[in-house]
Formats: sequence, C-alpha cells, structure tokens
Amino acid sequence: YHQALQRALLAAREITPDLNGRTDIWRAALKVIFSSPKTFFFGVSPVGITHALVTIGGLTEEFYGTHNAFLDVAAEFGVPAMIAFLVFSIKITIRCLRLLFQLNGKAFKSTFIILLTVLTIFVLNLTEGYLIASFCIQSSLFFLLTGWIVALENTDSL
Repeated sequence: YHQALQRALLAAREITPDLNGRTDIWRAALKVIFSSPKTFFFGVSPVGITHALVTIGGLTEEFYGTHNAFLDVAAEFGVPAMIAFLVFSIKITIRCLRLLFQLNGKAFKSTFIILLTVLTIFVLNLTEGYLIASFCIQSSLFFLLTGWIVALENTDSL
C-alpha cells in the first residue's frame, strides 16, 4: 500500500510539478502583498485582486484569486486580516478536534459528520480561495457550521 501511494505521488508530481500553476499564482500574490505598505496592510480588495495579479504580480493570464485561502485574505484585505484569519482557523481546528475526542454515543454519530465537513472544507481551501468568497456555498456552509461548533462547545451537554 505504501509503495503504491509513493508511486502515485511521484506520478502526480511529474504531471503537475507546480501544482497546476498554483505556485506561479502564489508567487504573484506574494509580489502583490509586498508591493507597497498600503497593499501589505490593507490589500487590494476582492475586486482588485485579479487585475493586481497581472499588473503587479506579473501573471500572463487572469485568475480569480490566489488559489489559497490565506494568500487571498492577505492580498485582498492585508496581512493583519490574514493573521486574524489564521488565528481564527487555528482556533476552529482545535475546537473541532477537541469535540471529536469528547463526544460519544449518539452525539458522536450526528456531530462527527459536521465536524468532519468543517475540517474538510477548511483543508480543501488551502489550495482554493472559496472559503472567503461571498458567492460560494462552501463559504456559507463553513461559517454556518463553524458557528454551530462554537455554540456546541459552549454548552454544558458535553
């Protein structure tokens, strides 16, 4: 099993050595973020990111966003917002994991799927930018379920 997984990873690396162009986009996003103090602290806005990736970042084609939730926040809203988002993400991940280990019986069965959904959406958005996109159902679902997790953790039923 381990050797088959290794072969699959090596084959994937040969097909997509730069993560389907994401590393170029991430490099361009870093150029945008560090291009001036204004963009470092306040970003270029969600509306301006596509244009900034081409004009400042040097990309030859337009992409919507940076294909990374943390770089999206930093490029669109500034590094201080990205730090706040990082802290939020770490706290939610810790809460999810803590709840997974505290639950048992019927509560575990019903809650496990929701906790797993939140963690899955979060992990998938490390290489996509839909987590903060207002038009995406993943974003709405993530924040709705995150609120539910916070409420569940704050109850005395555990």
